[in-house]
Amino acid sequence: MLPLAVSSTREVMPTSMSTIIQTLAGHSEADRIGKLLQWVYTGRWENTATQAGRCAIAQVLPELVNRTACYDVLERRLYQAAASLNKPERYKNIATVILETCKVLYLPAIPTPIAETQVREILSNIEIEDFTEDFAQTTALTQRDCFELRHQVMQQVPPLKVKILLFSVLRHPFSFDSLDWKALKTQSLDVWLEELVQAFPSMEVLENKLVTQAAELSSLDQATQIAYAIVQSVSIETR
Repeated sequence: MLPLAVSSTREVMPTSMSTIIQTLAGHSEADRIGKLLQWVYTGRWENTATQAGRCAIAQVLPELVNRTACYDVLERRLYQAAASLNKPERYKNIATVILETCKVLYLPAIPTPIAETQVREILSNIEIEDFTEDFAQTTALTQRDCFELRHQVMQQVPPLKVKILLFSVLRHPFSFDSLDWKALKTQSLDVWLEELVQAFPSMEVLENKLVTQAAELSSLDQATQIAYAIVQSVSIETR
């Protein structure tokens, strides 16, 4: 069987979520694309008809991308999910289709050109800032020793509750059903923490994601306290 073509007919790279959904839904393997996305996002395998697979693309892909801030994390999640299925090579090719189509969403924005006079005016109205601290903070987050981070977190809050909050941030809101419990156990706490700091290397974004999700996770006792404990532990070595 020949490997899947990423896109033999597409001439223009999709530039928005709506066109990406349309492109993937029109692919010859749209059914399997939808099933793989559903498996990655919910941990559930759907043996459904083609139309249901296409619906899954529209429903799941925006949420998956929204909860996966880093392209590398999306790539790892898709390939790991593909490897866990009965036809890993086929689904690895499908993962590649998804990644190649979605790559544009993770490209840095191209700045709009402005006139030289505007540049001079902007520069004259702002003070020179030292960005060294922000850069050092981001670097420290991405290189963080997650075993040490786990130790710091476990000193403050129960590790199981930490995993539930991290699962809710990185996958979908934890439902406390058997499938979510099973998915929760697939990774140790230090691996969940490693994925968190890779997905959100900025302290500001990381804190916002954790606190926002904690506020929505009413079924988890002390969720906000857990969120701030994680933030404090991550930032402790960047002070």
